[in-house]
Amino acid sequence: MIMAAWMIASALASANSVVLKPSEKSPLTAPRMADLALEADIPSGVFNVVPGFGPEAGSPEALHMDVDCIAFTGSTRVGKQIHVMAGQSNLKRAWTELGGKSSNIVFADCPDLDRAVAAAVGSIFFNKGESCNAPSRLFVEPGIKDRFLE
Repeated sequence: MIMAAWMIASALASANSVVLKPSEKSPLTAPRMADLALEADIPSGVFNVVPGFGPEAGSPEALHMDVDCIAFTGSTRVGKQIHVMAGQSNLKRAWTELGGKSSNIVFADCPDLDRAVAAAVGSIFFNKGESCNAPSRLFVEPGIKDRFLE
């Protein structure tokens, strides 16, 4: 829900309408968000939810000539397809967050090494590791490496 909110909030605040096609693996949060939008007096039709699988629901959105921008978080394979479809339609903007190999970097002058260790361990396991920036790499300055690992 929080990842969808990041995109939705800025779009709505900029006076845009939003069509959210949630992942079929998490189908319940998006309709609830739509209910909350109506409760918050966001006019009907400004925030919309289109559930379904990618080929039936997502691809038509990515190809639709009246869709001006598409934001996607997920696999590299689908992200590539979205960019191709954006080009095949109206050259809409396509913002894709396809994960990555983010890092934790800890230097010898770190004022609280215990806190840095806890942050490094917690950040990779946050949200079951399914975070856009799940820091799966760790760079520790050699002078504190042994203390850090301990």
